[in-house]
Amino acid sequence: MLYCIVLYCRGDYTYQPYVKTLLGVFYGCGIDDWLRLVPFWFLPCLFVSEIIFVIIVKYLSGLKRIMLVCCISLIGLQLGELYALPCSTDIAMVSQMFLLVGFYMRKTEVKVEKTSCRSIMALLLAFLIVANINSSINMDLRKYGNYMLFYIGGITGTFLVISLAVYITKLKKCVRDGLVYCGQQSVFILIGHYIVKTFYTKVYIMLKPNIVAETVRLNVDYAVEATLLGILIPVIVCKYLGNYPILREFKN
Repeated sequence: MLYCIVLYCRGDYTYQPYVKTLLGVFYGCGIDDWLRLVPFWFLPCLFVSEIIFVIIVKYLSGLKRIMLVCCISLIGLQLGELYALPCSTDIAMVSQMFLLVGFYMRKTEVKVEKTSCRSIMALLLAFLIVANINSSINMDLRKYGNYMLFYIGGITGTFLVISLAVYITKLKKCVRDGLVYCGQQSVFILIGHYIVKTFYTKVYIMLKPNIVAETVRLNVDYAVEATLLGILIPVIVCKYLGNYPILREFKN
């Protein structure tokens, strides 16, 4: 905000784009130019989704709870095709199904410690099959593809990630601690990876002028490099600069 005020006082820029960008953080939708740092849509959406789910769990139980969550999720899917609600409320409604699955997993104390490699491979295969059958998924853009496949893929992927997470405890201490630290700084990575990706994309296209900007993400080498840099650079910045003002607000 101070930066925007200084620019405005100097007469370099008008105030509208900066006020719009600031309000865009609270609007919480990354589908237009209101939110310049697109990953920020996730934070207000997470807040709203938690509020909705807490209210449902508090006042309903059993079959009524399940039925209401299903209805809210379906309404959210339909709303997303028509409107982008503030704070991505429609996406928060869609996510209620995932929260419900996680809630019952925890309530029934589903154990994944004894998950076999065969089970993990089965989950991975199921996830890849569903992902290839369904169209491209992007919750921020309200692209869900087939609704049934969307939820099957999301739930299968959740079980897969949880099962893989168990094996982190069996790795060497240095590797385990590194992965755990990355997990602890997930908010920092969420925000920083988009900035890293934006700069790296420009460098990648500059070094390979034959690449079309619209299809750059389809290149395997770009995808791998952008992913690794999008994780490592924010983690390194967090490690050595995370205690400075503003930055420490996002550090765990």
